[in-house]
Amino acid sequence: MKKSTLILVALALALGAFVYFGDVKGKLIHKAPESTSQPAFSSVKAADVSALTLERAGQKIQFEKNGGAWVITEPVQTRADQSAVNNLVNDLAAARITRTLKATSGGLAEYGLDAPAVRLRFNLKSGKEHKLELGSKDFSGGSVYAQVDGGTQ
Repeated sequence: MKKSTLILVALALALGAFVYFGDVKGKLIHKAPESTSQPAFSSVKAADVSALTLERAGQKIQFEKNGGAWVITEPVQTRADQSAVNNLVNDLAAARITRTLKATSGGLAEYGLDAPAVRLRFNLKSGKEHKLELGSKDFSGGSVYAQVDGGTQ
């Protein structure tokens, strides 16, 4: 075997060992940080939601659960797309707060919450009502600023 081929094989083995021990084995040592997020609505289960109101761009749609099926009651009375409403309700029940911000001198306007893009209001079977207002997207575009139950943050 030529000397240059032997050097290339040794470099390839060294690189392979570096990748294996640094990347593959390193994942076992370096655990992912635990999430510090918390539920947006504590102890809300999707099955407990009995009514939902969605307001967006001056339009209001009201849903109610009637005999286990979702119906639209406003602006017209008709059957609702069950999977779409169930997905929305499941997302509300699973919503998490990843970070809490205090309003600054700019107020809620800097987060798009002075005039929210979307307002959601939902009632539980127990009669309790929850509100969620969605404002602007954050700098990454992956999250949205929100105000939960009319909070001051």
